[in-house]
Amino acid sequence: MKTKSCKKCSPLGKRCDCPTESEKAALGPWEVIDRIRCERDEIRAQLREEQQLHIQTLNERDELRRTNEGLQLTFDLRWQADRRAIKRWQAAHPGNDLTWPDHADMVVWLMERYNPARCSRDMPALDSSAEQ
Repeated sequence: MKTKSCKKCSPLGKRCDCPTESEKAALGPWEVIDRIRCERDEIRAQLREEQQLHIQTLNERDELRRTNEGLQLTFDLRWQADRRAIKRWQAAHPGNDLTWPDHADMVVWLMERYNPARCSRDMPALDSSAEQ
């Protein structure tokens, strides 16, 4: 077994078993052809493996893109709804054009505007003495 790598095998990271020049001279033409065919088959197998890996990577990328698109749509819907609610809150509270309310406070405020009778009846009081 040779430990030295030839120029052809070293870029592939393979252990070199290529014949030396003196061994090449000792080989018959059919032996050289057999070695070349064997080498060709190894390269084809490596190429198939790399193509399968590439296809798998492309499929994973496409799946991640589809997932990202769904998440982006969800985010955009939520963002737009929050922006509409903030604009309503700012319109109802003059002088707070640069203020964004706390999300929970804004939801309570919106619910009270939607149905004030139901909110006051169903929701517990949110004062500091009730929390202690």
